[in-house]
Amino acid sequence: MPTPITPTTPGLYPRRGPKASFSDANSVQPGELVLSTDTDEIGTEHGWQGGKNAGGKLLSAYFLETPAQRQTIESSTPVSVIGLSITVTPEYEDSMFIIQANVLSTFRHVASMFIYINGEKQMTHANSNEDGANNTIYYGSNSNSYLYPVVIQGRHFATSKDPVTIEIRMLSAWANTVYPLYVNDRSENDMRGVSTMIVQEIKPTL
Repeated sequence: MPTPITPTTPGLYPRRGPKASFSDANSVQPGELVLSTDTDEIGTEHGWQGGKNAGGKLLSAYFLETPAQRQTIESSTPVSVIGLSITVTPEYEDSMFIIQANVLSTFRHVASMFIYINGEKQMTHANSNEDGANNTIYYGSNSNSYLYPVVIQGRHFATSKDPVTIEIRMLSAWANTVYPLYVNDRSENDMRGVSTMIVQEIKPTL
């Protein structure tokens, strides 16, 4: 069984990962997960065959859903999206976590989204809005009347069995000016929805 997790907010639904099925039956067995056939060797330091895009076995999957409430983000530094945070204890010290979140927001003017791992940005690359952004959305509209679902994806390689905290954060600023935005609804407060996140723990096939 997967190691128990510690939810940080209500609305968390842990699920045991289902058996996977793929069209390429010759190379994939039930319960195995293939991420890509790319043989890029970047990432082999994590012990994954085939590099950063190697396959593995799905150990567990967790589904998070925000409350159906509007959240205001008004900050030039990344702020947590309420409900999209989880702490998981890896089953293996070399597990990989696949992270996918779907955030419903007005993304006013310029907004950036981030995956944080244990309080640190997952990425470190340069970005004109905020370094380390997984996604930056530029609609150019200074309005909170438009609502968009945007997907953010990433992964994390464990290095031990210590708990891993994964969260989604956003900021709403450009050129030192803050542009408040909404999550899960628009300014008219009439299109309420939810944002979600899926976290999967994968064991390398070695």
